[in-house]
Amino acid sequence: MNTDVLIVGAGAAGLMAASKLSLAGKKVVVLEARSRIGGRIYPLSIQEFGYEAMGGAEFVHGDAPISRQLLSEAGATLDHAEEWWDARSGEPHLVNHGSHLDKASATDTLLISKLQELRSDMAVAAFLDLYFADDEYQELRAMVVQRVEGYDAADPKRASALALYER
Repeated sequence: MNTDVLIVGAGAAGLMAASKLSLAGKKVVVLEARSRIGGRIYPLSIQEFGYEAMGGAEFVHGDAPISRQLLSEAGATLDHAEEWWDARSGEPHLVNHGSHLDKASATDTLLISKLQELRSDMAVAAFLDLYFADDEYQELRAMVVQRVEGYDAADPKRASALALYER
């Protein structure tokens, strides 16, 4: 088979690359390890996950004109859910998402207050060590670190504490 480009993975990025390259006249082959396309974008049933959920593609940030165009071309729509769910306790429950940080604990007011008091930036890890070192804040520290590492894909030892709070 004569191929110009080999793409590994039929997730969102692989499919987008294949589409653009094909439109540019390239002969493209996409290899996918799973028995389906879509990558991490995948509905999870109650039977396999415990409650109905979506895997992957959690957020569409900003106006996202390219994503919206692709959705339109595919006849799909965005679900503008105003609810966020948390299952850390083992049971899904609705959480308030009024700030950049999930409001998942009683210490949120204190966390936001300390972030607002910052006059110069520091690393998230240093911020937590300075203001939330006591054992009583263990859950809060874990939540913030999980957010920085998971959502922001950042190292808490290097990530900005000021960036945690949208002023």
